[in-house]
Amino acid sequence: MAVVTLSRSLGSLGTQVAEALQERLELPRLDKSSLESVFSDYGEELGNLERYDEKRPSFWDNFSSQKDRYLHFLKTAVYEIAGTGRALILGRGGQFILAGIPGVLKIQITAPVQLRRDRLMERHGFDEHQAMAMIRQSDRERSGFHRFFFNVEWDSPDLYDLVINTREMEADTAVDMIRSLINSPPFREHAEEQQALIQNLRLGHRVVTAILYRARIPIQFLEATALGNRVVLRGSTVIRADIDRAGRVAEEVDDVDMVENLIQFVPMTFSMG
Repeated sequence: MAVVTLSRSLGSLGTQVAEALQERLELPRLDKSSLESVFSDYGEELGNLERYDEKRPSFWDNFSSQKDRYLHFLKTAVYEIAGTGRALILGRGGQFILAGIPGVLKIQITAPVQLRRDRLMERHGFDEHQAMAMIRQSDRERSGFHRFFFNVEWDSPDLYDLVINTREMEADTAVDMIRSLINSPPFREHAEEQQALIQNLRLGHRVVTAILYRARIPIQFLEATALGNRVVLRGSTVIRADIDRAGRVAEEVDDVDMVENLIQFVPMTFSMG
């Protein structure tokens, strides 16, 4: 088993490391292409993916419900692939979405900016100005994406188990380091606990999908916490009948055996003053 998140900066060899790691360990990979498949399977607009995926949203996106849909189905994709026990999650906040899950290896690939510039110039034939412009834009987009959706600094070493600077190494050397860590006891010994926690997250998320995005029941602040096959619903609504409706929808989700419905009725009040 191996569940790995890999964050990378442009020109750091991160993409090459990801490709080599995927090939050597035969890991399914979550990237933009596989995200498109997940969004399509759930009937979600691909325009939403193009608008938000690893991009810095605009100020007005703070007020758009579409950002919530994007984040919800991004988490859906992460939980689904991580729930197989074999996954390479490339960017997209995977290190934060799976934070606190034991046995998930969180990697960051970086390099000095001058070396990143030189690699882009050599690989793509850019001049210095073009290469630096691409690096600055890429760093702004990734930083803005993580700050907007997760309120974290994407290049903070605190988010990662291993930060690899490729200043003095090739991609294959970095892959050897990652493979060694994957096979180390701290990560191998947590495989069973890891999958139990991910399956709980996965089931709870599927219940939220069923209630909010399939049945379209307007439960505010909905949470569905799963422990095994038992799910606890929390949230609030101004429509009393929606409490029972949400409970019935949750009961119909595959693998749910019992639902504890703690959704609260909060009547709408009006003030005259």
